[in-house]
Amino acid sequence: MSGVMFRQAFRDQRRTMLWFAFGAAVYVLAIIAFYPSIRDSTEQFEELLDAYPDAIKEAFGIDDFSTFAGFVGAEALNVIWPLVAAGFAIVVGSAAVAGEIERGSVDLWLSVPVARWRLLLAKIVAALIGLLVIVMTTVGAIAVGATAIDEWPGVGPLAAVLVTLPGIVVTVLGYAVLLSAAIGRRSVAAGLAAGITLLSYLFWIIANMSQDFNWLRYLSIFSAYDAQAALADATVHWTGLIVLALVGVVCMVAALVIFERRDALA
Repeated sequence: MSGVMFRQAFRDQRRTMLWFAFGAAVYVLAIIAFYPSIRDSTEQFEELLDAYPDAIKEAFGIDDFSTFAGFVGAEALNVIWPLVAAGFAIVVGSAAVAGEIERGSVDLWLSVPVARWRLLLAKIVAALIGLLVIVMTTVGAIAVGATAIDEWPGVGPLAAVLVTLPGIVVTVLGYAVLLSAAIGRRSVAAGLAAGITLLSYLFWIIANMSQDFNWLRYLSIFSAYDAQAALADATVHWTGLIVLALVGVVCMVAALVIFERRDALA
């Protein structure tokens, strides 16, 4: 029965997943297509970068546009991709429980003779697979685009990117599902999850721009994410990824416990 619930959950999010995956892939391919013009004008862009304050370059990872990894990392993987993927995690995660309540289908959902936590777990697993599809589509787009412009990064860097990308969005999915289970209102859960994500991003930017506020990096999930280094030389920051995964898993387990014990779902 939980398999049936998983298939239903996956069908419910299928269109959303495909649109996010398509958007991420198109954006990455567009950035890669623009790179040859940068590669052929290295000196001009290096002069332009020299005019940027060091704090800005450090914060956004734009200190090296002359390399494929530096350009794609700064223009796609460092900021835009995690925010796009986080958007999917928030949309799907915030609807996990609250969406059923708002549609009025929660009674029918709970009438299934399966433990509540297993129903929610099926939705979480479906969302995780959706995130994996977006990640794999993105990495595939990088591989195709890099091959097209003769900038093949190698299997190692691509594998490192494949490992690195999911970390941050698993955490976002975790607290989005937790808020959905605890609050029961989709708009509120989504708003809070988005607010937490943006605040975390702001903390990361401030920490990179000012040594006085460097301590804020410990409050940001973005501090444990470095896809640019993964693409550059296959560097994987395992400690950060493990911490992100643990935070996400803890939030998901808390959501399962809250959903199982919650009395009113209306």
